[in-house]
Formats: sequence, structure tokens, C-alpha cells
Amino acid sequence: MVGPRAASWCLVCLAAVRGAGAQEGNSAAAPARPDIELRTKGKQSYRSEDYTAAAAAFEAAVAAVPTDADNHAYLANTLFRLGDFARAEDSFWAAIALKPDEPRYLSNLGSVHVQLKQYDKALEVYAKAIELLPSDGTLQKNYDTTEMLVKVELMLKELDTMEGEYWDLEGFGNGKNYSDKTEVTVRFALERHPEYTTKVIRFLKDAVKKQPKFAIMSHILANTLVYASKGAARGTPDEKKMIADAKLAMSNSINLSYETRARVQEGFEGTCTNGAEESTLRLVAVATSERSELTRLKQSATALGWTVDVLGLGEKWEGLGSKITYLTGYLKDVPCNDLVLFLDAYDVMLLSTATEIRERFESFRRPIVIGAELGCAPDEGMKVLYPKPKRGQNFFYVNSGTYIGYANDIRDMLAEISADIADHHSFTGASKHRLDDQRWFTRHYIRNQDSVAMDVDGVMFHTLHDVEPTQIQVVPERTGVVLSSITDTQPCAIHGNGNGITTFHDVSRRLVEANWPPNSNMDATASPISPNLSRDDADLLRRRRSKSA
Repeated sequence: MVGPRAASWCLVCLAAVRGAGAQEGNSAAAPARPDIELRTKGKQSYRSEDYTAAAAAFEAAVAAVPTDADNHAYLANTLFRLGDFARAEDSFWAAIALKPDEPRYLSNLGSVHVQLKQYDKALEVYAKAIELLPSDGTLQKNYDTTEMLVKVELMLKELDTMEGEYWDLEGFGNGKNYSDKTEVTVRFALERHPEYTTKVIRFLKDAVKKQPKFAIMSHILANTLVYASKGAARGTPDEKKMIADAKLAMSNSINLSYETRARVQEGFEGTCTNGAEESTLRLVAVATSERSELTRLKQSATALGWTVDVLGLGEKWEGLGSKITYLTGYLKDVPCNDLVLFLDAYDVMLLSTATEIRERFESFRRPIVIGAELGCAPDEGMKVLYPKPKRGQNFFYVNSGTYIGYANDIRDMLAEISADIADHHSFTGASKHRLDDQRWFTRHYIRNQDSVAMDVDGVMFHTLHDVEPTQIQVVPERTGVVLSSITDTQPCAIHGNGNGITTFHDVSRRLVEANWPPNSNMDATASPISPNLSRDDADLLRRRRSKSA
């Protein structure tokens, strides 16, 4: 409804865990263990999605060596896939008893509790996992998603009564009590309980009428209308009316006033510093903590002879809007003609073909080139404002996790986006950081298509949302090069946005095995196992894909 992202509870890293099983592949160094061959067979079956065979192999491994925690964890993970949650819980507890300080066992146990709707228990074990490994963002994501499910139940009660007893919907609607988490809660409340759609549309229309400048309500209204048009209204006159209403809601919301444009334009003057005649390429990312994915990003830059300027390390994370604030501050002292390449910190890797990125950028003949993706996130309702795709176009919608342009042009773009946020969001008291930055970059793109180009063919930036690992091949004869079967390109960078994080980890693993970046490694945070969706969310994701096919 709000976007193509379905929540997931990740069964993290069991395929990458070693621990007591580290002898695999090194039988000459120690006596052979009877469970190793069984476990290898189980992992092969697991990866081919033959979970029944995998469970049988892992059960045999547990019987052979019951003191190995990983054997129990592999079995638990497979039982989860089979929907045998009671036995999965028992197996996870067996693994935890043997290795109590392994945070991923705890997180995976939390996933079992979520399936059983034991949300309090899930939050408890997720919190313990985060305490053990606070740098792993997947663990925090699992906690946040479960917390949201609790809130969904409260929101549904409020929609039934509309008396403010369970939720401050009025404060959410006028921006006084807006949060990005509440917005996601609205989405999931509708996706899981579509019977509330009419009530939500009525509430949103009233909110837009009362406070038309607060743009997010128009976005959520358009998203909900598009969502509803694909339900019972599909094929009826109501479908066209809902799409028309969605377009009207977005069109009324997206434009900047003359006064705002004038104010932004005045701010452009005198902001540039003079630099050398030849511009420098600057790589920039925003991250508040070190993680293995960031380390590999920096290693890939080093292999190309570059460094990544990481902004925000050691500081408190305030939200996605922080990226705009950090980069705006960084650019104050950057020469106008320096070329700035922005990269998301935790799900992007540069490839050896990035040596050609300047030439590829200049081939677009636009001041700024931004990444593109398959999903219109976070606002499916924004689809109605995009130009009609060209024949053969591969990616269709803005992705703000990668973009490139000269410093003065990036600075101007960020100034306009910041003004848009000030005029249509934070004037209510809502945080300029606790928002989805991609929404505001998309608004900027819709207004400025003459100066911002999308990399719709993945020439520089190849996004991975809704992309299968098999669609990205590592080129064996060229180190650090991948070939996309979607675009038939060899991009400069891959970006594991949305549900593409699993494909990103898979491709990263294969690149590391092929020595890119040189001397790097894959640790347990990067699992090739697919994220584990709840059954409801998996159905939602399948329906979305079938509708977009």
C-alpha cells in the first residue's frame, strides 16, 4: 500500500555460522566428525528449498553430535521453514543452551514467537540479541517489526472507536504526533485487515482537508487509494475514480510555492568555493556505527584507489533524514566542481568497473544522476506522477541510496529538498530526520526531471529489490565485475535496497570468494539465506509481484 516493501523476520546467518563446526572442509587437520557430511547435505537441500530432506539431514547431524549448537540451530531454522514452530522453538532453545551468547540464535527464536503471536516473548529475546550484538541492524529491524505488530492491534481498536483511547490518530493526521513508525503501522493494519480501508480513507481525506500543507497525509491517502483500487474496486468504475483521486492528492501536495522557490534560489548564491581546475571525485556515505558491510564498501573503494568519507560515525542515529543534514554540512567547504558520489553505507558495494564512473555519468548529460529501482517506495501512490516508461526500460522509480553529481548541483538539490521538508512536514513540529528520505528525493525528481536523470538501465547503479541472486552473475575472467541478466550491463555498484539485501549478501559472498574486494571476508552478518517472511507477508509479497508482472 505505502510501498513495495514487505516486513520480514530474518533467520540470520545460520548458513554462515561456523563455531564448533569449523572443521568442515579441513578434514586433514583433525579427526573426521560424523555430523559434517550430514550437515553439508542438509545445507545443500536447504538451499534448494527441499526443507523436508534438509530437516532429515540435520536431525541425523544432531543425533550424531548433539553437543554442537550449530546442528540444533540448522535444524531449528529448517523446521521454521516447514512451519513446525513448536519443534523449531525446542531446537533453538537447545542451541542456546549450548551457546548462550550467540545473538542470532536468540533472534531466530524471536521469529518463532512472532509466528505464534507471542509478541512479548519475541521482544524479550530480540532485546537480548541486540544487547549481545548492537551493531547488527537486522536484529534491531526484527525488534522494531515485532513492536509494530503490537501497535497494529492497538490501531485497529482505535479505528473501531475513534475516541483517542488507544491511539492519537488526530495528532498523527495533523503532524503534531507524526512518526515514520506510525505510518508503517497504518500500512500494515490495512494490509492485514483490508476491511478497514474505507474507514482509513475517510480519516485521511478529513486529515488532508484540515491540514493540506502536511504532505505526508496526501501521500498516505494516495497510497491507500491505489491499494484499494487493486482490491474489490478492480474492474469497476470506482477503480478509475480512486486512481484519479490519488493523482489529485499527489499533484496538490508536491509543488513548491513561488515564495519557497525564491527563498531557495537566494540561498544558492555564494555557496560555492573555488577549487582546482580539475575536479576531484569524492565518495560519501553516512553511518553512525561500523559494520562489516561498511568495511567492505570502504575496501572496494580502496581497491579502486579512493577513500570513502563516512559522516556521522559515533553519533546517535536520528533517522533517514539525517543523511540530508550530514551531506549538506559536508558540502559547505567542497569546491563546486568536485564530483560527489553518495552511497548508502550498509548495502552498497563498488565494483571494479567503477573506474569508468565519471565517463558513464557524463554520458547522461544531466547535472545529477540518481539510482532507479523496480519498486515505487515508499509511495506506490507516486506512480501516477511518473512519466510513462520507455520501451525496454529496466528500472522505473527513484532510489535515493546512490546518486552522483557535481558539488554545486548536489548542494542545490539538497537545499530544495530541505525547503520542501520544512514547508510540507517539519512546520508541524514533526522531525526533519524521522522520515523516509526517498519520498522527498522522489518529489524533487518529479519536479526537476530536466536536471535529474534516473539510471534506469543500471549503467552505474544496479539496485537489487525484487532481483534474484541468479540474475546477477560474477564474471569469472574479470575480478570485481558482475553482469546483470536484467539490464545486460556491468554496473559500477550494486545496492541491496528493500528485499534485495538477501541478493546483495549472496552476490557479495560470491565476489569475496573471487577476491573482490581484495583481502576482504564475509562474516556472520551476511547470510545467503533468504529473509523469513511471515505467511501473511509472504502472500502479500507474492500478490504484489504478480500484479506488477
